[in-house]
Amino acid sequence: MMDIKNIIMKIKILVLILIAGISFSCDTEFEEVVYEPNSEKSLVYFEESSVNIDVPENETITTTLSILITSISNSERSINLSYVEEDSELPSSVISFPSQITVPANSYTGTFEIEVMDDDLITSTRQDVFLQLSESNNISVDEDSSLLRLRISN
Repeated sequence: MMDIKNIIMKIKILVLILIAGISFSCDTEFEEVVYEPNSEKSLVYFEESSVNIDVPENETITTTLSILITSISNSERSINLSYVEEDSELPSSVISFPSQITVPANSYTGTFEIEVMDDDLITSTRQDVFLQLSESNNISVDEDSSLLRLRISN
């Protein structure tokens, strides 16, 4: 009789451990793979999809941002960057940014600076400005992560 009680107790403990393990593993989110690793192309995307920028009245703010790329190359690569007029709530005159971002050789990251200037169009309510990465030599962009939303206010 004692052996059966021990076996039942061990089964109960094992079941509780399995339930706890399943419960914790369900909390983990997995992202869909958007890059084919066997392809010769690399995927480039913004490190952040949205950035808040507070510009004091009559001042200019400089912010450094990053893009990431899925592969390393022994030469530097350039990715095109553009202003998305139809989605932006402020004119392009309030923002200065490079038309190309360079990812250095042997790196997964490229950085670039943007300047936002208060020209009396920026208000205390956040206004959106959008920048877009575009495809170039063997570098693809993911539609969802190639758009950067700058939320600007003062």
